[in-house]
Amino acid sequence: MPNLNWLAYSLAFLMVAISMYCLAKCIQAVKSRRTMDYVVFIVNTLIGVAMVGILIPRWHLIPKFLWVVIFASALAWFAGSAIRLKVRQRSGTPGANPGSDRFVPNLITDLLVQALKCAAMIYMYALGMPVSGSSTSLDGAAGPPAGLGDPALTLLLICLLVGASVWQLDALSHFSSQPALPGISLEGMGPGPGSSGTTLVRPVERLHLAPRIDVACNITMCLTMGFMLILLV
Repeated sequence: MPNLNWLAYSLAFLMVAISMYCLAKCIQAVKSRRTMDYVVFIVNTLIGVAMVGILIPRWHLIPKFLWVVIFASALAWFAGSAIRLKVRQRSGTPGANPGSDRFVPNLITDLLVQALKCAAMIYMYALGMPVSGSSTSLDGAAGPPAGLGDPALTLLLICLLVGASVWQLDALSHFSSQPALPGISLEGMGPGPGSSGTTLVRPVERLHLAPRIDVACNITMCLTMGFMLILLV
């Protein structure tokens, strides 16, 4: 395999930039008291940092088991949030549908995409990545060893990540053309302006502070994970 040092460092610095962006968005979301927003941005920041360590193994400073615990917890949170919203949507709970048949399914899919990214990170760590040594990592001449893990599961994850990227690319048209809509009530997801008790009411257009950049970051992360997994097939 040709030397991939240049690609590894390019993707690593891109992940650093995305992590810094997500961290800044997280701070802004915290100030606005948007619980779901800052959880998403915190996890994306951590994914970016972890990806840097996978791309450049000598920059991998946090133990693998700690990353697995973090991403497993995030996976459970995102999956649980998606299931809770789906149940509320089917039960017809007030606030489950903010006046758009498309919005809630999109929010659920957004949560599932985040869960998918966490699952991909756990899978890569389960395969033993990053592997130290210049001959067994992307940061070297030979690249990661092919044939790690179950090829069918690896290909499935790759397809899901590429599919998530395509779906998010299509979602850009939704953000650019979506008119202002009524608020959505997300019970148990933190207080916010106009809320009472544990019910958060947020306008749809405020769920994303810079939707095009957010989508671009998600697409880049998904494609980078897919690329790493392709090298293992």
